[in-house]
Amino acid sequence: MSDSFKAGDLVQLKSGGPLMTVEAVVGNGQIACYWFDQATVKNYIFKDVTLEKHEKATGAATA
Repeated sequence: MSDSFKAGDLVQLKSGGPLMTVEAVVGNGQIACYWFDQATVKNYIFKDVTLEKHEKATGAATA
């Protein structure tokens, strides 16, 4: 499943939490991600089965 992720993808834990950026596919189903917690950069290596891609919204916003 890790081949579906690539560096630069926006992801989120399936259980919720902050949006994260994939830094690298480490191997063995592990994905290195980073995100911001206010002004602090955090990083962690997650199992690919715990993540889902976050699709960017496209088009103009409507009121």
